[in-house]
Amino acid sequence: MNINILPPPDNGGLKSCLHEFYYRLVQLSAASFNLLLRPIKERWQFFIMFWLLIDVCAIRGILAMKWGEFLPSASMALLFSYVAAWVVWGLGKRAFEIVLLASASVLYLYTLVTWFVFGLRIMPETLTLLMETNSGEASEFVRVFCLEPGVIVAVGSLAVLWVAYACAVRWDCGICRLLHRMWTIPVPVKGVIAIILSAGLVYGCVNIVRFSKIFYVDTMKEGEDWIFGYYENVGNVYSDAVTAMAFSLRWLNLCGHEMGNWERMNAGLLDEDGLAVCEADSVDVVFVIGESFIKWHSSLYGYRLPTSPVLDEELRRGRLAVFDDYISSCTRTSEAVKNLLTVKDSETSSKNWLSGAYVPVLFRNAGFNVYLWENQQALGGGAWVFNSGLNRFIYNKPAVERCYSATNAGWFRFDGELVDDFSKEVAVDASSRNFVLFHLMGQHHDAGCRRPDGWAKWDADDIVRSEDWMTETMRLSIAEYDNATRYNDHVLGKIIDLFRHRDAVVVYVSDHGEEMYDYRPSFGRKACEPCDEGKRLLFQNAVPMVVWWSEGYEKSHPDEVARLKASVARPGMSDDIGQLLLSVGMVQCRFYAPVKDILSSDYECPSRRVSTGADFDSITAGMGRGVIYGTPMTM
Repeated sequence: MNINILPPPDNGGLKSCLHEFYYRLVQLSAASFNLLLRPIKERWQFFIMFWLLIDVCAIRGILAMKWGEFLPSASMALLFSYVAAWVVWGLGKRAFEIVLLASASVLYLYTLVTWFVFGLRIMPETLTLLMETNSGEASEFVRVFCLEPGVIVAVGSLAVLWVAYACAVRWDCGICRLLHRMWTIPVPVKGVIAIILSAGLVYGCVNIVRFSKIFYVDTMKEGEDWIFGYYENVGNVYSDAVTAMAFSLRWLNLCGHEMGNWERMNAGLLDEDGLAVCEADSVDVVFVIGESFIKWHSSLYGYRLPTSPVLDEELRRGRLAVFDDYISSCTRTSEAVKNLLTVKDSETSSKNWLSGAYVPVLFRNAGFNVYLWENQQALGGGAWVFNSGLNRFIYNKPAVERCYSATNAGWFRFDGELVDDFSKEVAVDASSRNFVLFHLMGQHHDAGCRRPDGWAKWDADDIVRSEDWMTETMRLSIAEYDNATRYNDHVLGKIIDLFRHRDAVVVYVSDHGEEMYDYRPSFGRKACEPCDEGKRLLFQNAVPMVVWWSEGYEKSHPDEVARLKASVARPGMSDDIGQLLLSVGMVQCRFYAPVKDILSSDYECPSRRVSTGADFDSITAGMGRGVIYGTPMTM
C-alpha cells in the first residue's frame, strides 16, 4: 500500500519528532486497516452474501426505524460474517465457501417461509414443528404451500442473491471495481472506516457474551430467568438466523432434559392399577386457569366498578366460594401453570413440579374422561419462547397419547370462542366422570385485545384517579383492563352454564396477578423499589380463586360444599390447588395430602414464600387487602 507521506528528515527538534510520530501512526493505521479488512477485500462477495442470508430479519428493524432492535442483531451478524470470511480466506477453498453459503441459504429460506406463510420466526416452537415433521407431512406441506406468495418470494429472492453472487465472483463488475478503488482513498478515511468496523465487531462481541449465558444454565427456570432479564432481546433483538437457531436448539435441549424424566414418571402412573379411585359414580370437575387477573379489579373483592356481575350473582345465590387470601408463588405463566397442574404429596412437599404427578393423569387413572381446551398455544405469534416450555408441559407425550380424551384443534382470538368450540365438539355423557381443563388468555397484555368490540363498557372518564402522575392514556389502559375483566367474567359464566344442570364443580384461579398503574406509573410485572415490595406482592402474587358448584353437586356432596364455604378465609397457595381438585372430585390416591388440601380439617398453611424468595405474609403484614385507589378499602 502506498502512503503519500515522506519520512521525516532526521535533523532532531520537536517538529521532527512530531513528524516522526505522525508518520509512524499513519503507517500503523494503514497496516491495521489492511489487516482488518483483508478477508473482506479478498472475499467481499462471500462476506456480503453471508451477512444478507443470516440477517434478513434486520430489514424489519430498519423499516420500522427501531435501531434498538436492528443494531444488536446487525452487530452479531457482522461478527459472524467477518469470522466466516476470515476462515474462508484462510483456507482459500471455494468449496468450503459454497458449503457455508448453502447452510446460510437454508436458514434464509426457513426464516422467510415461516415468517411469510405463518407469521413466525426461528424459535423453539417452529423448530419443534420442523423436527417432528415426517416425510409424508413434508411432502404434503410442499404440495399445499409451494405456490404461496411468501414461498415464491423467499425462493425467488434467494435465487436472485445467488445469481448476483455468481456474477460478482465471475466478473470484475462495477461494484468490484468500486471496492478496489476504495483501497486508494486517503488513509484518514480508511482509518474512519476501520474504526466503524471495529466498533461494530466489538459491539457484536458484547452481545455474544450476553447471549452465551444461556449455555451456562442447567434448568428451564434458570433459562427463563435469563430470558426475563433480556425480555426485549430474545427473539427480537437477537433476530439473526445463527443466534436464533442456537438459542432454539439450546432451549429445546433444556426442555428435553427436564421433561424427559417427568414424562416417563407420568407414563408409569397411567399404567399403575389402582393408583387413583373415585367414590362418585358421576361428577364433573372443571378447572379454569385464568391469566393476569388482578384480584383487586374484581367487584368480588371490592372493586368499585361491576367487573364481575356473573360471579357476583352466583355469590348472592349461595353457589360460589370466594377465597379471600390466595396467592401464586410465581409471576410467570409457564412456571405457575406447572405448579398448578402437578400434585406433590406430603413426602415431596419440598420439591418442585418435576417431582409431582400431572393432575389430568391422576383423574384419568381414576376413571375420568379428560378434556383440554387451551387458548395460549399461539401467544406471541406461536413463537414466544415461554410458550415452548409451557406447550411441552401441557402437551406432554403421555397426556397426548393416552390421557386426553379430546383437545381443541386450534386457538381462538377470544376465550368465549374457545368455550363455544368445546360445547360444539364435546358431548359430555351424563353418567360419566369428566375432568375439563380450560386455559384462558384472560386479561393478558394487551388487555384491549382480549375482548370483542361490544364489550367496551368503560372508557378513561370512568376511571377516577387523582395521582399527579396519572395520564389520560393510563386511565384508558385501566378502563381496557376492566373491560377485559368483565368479559372474562362473561366467559366464566358461559362455562358455568355448560355445567349448571350437571353434578359439577368449577374451580377458577389465575396463574398470577398483574399491575395496571395501580399504585405507581407502571404496568405488567416489573420490579419495584424496596418500599413498594408489599404492594407489588399484593398485585402480582395475590390471585382471585373461586369455586362454583351446581345444585346437583350440592345435593350429592353436601359435606364438600360445607367444607368449601368454611375454608374461604384460610390463606393458601395455588401450588397446592391440585389437592383441592382431588378433594372436590372425590379422588383418592397416594398423592393426596390432607395437610395440603385447603378444604381439609388437617390443613396446614404452608410458608408462603414466592419464587423470588420474598416472604409474602411477613412483607404484607398489616397492609389492607383492598388497595385500589377509589375503592372504600385503601392503604
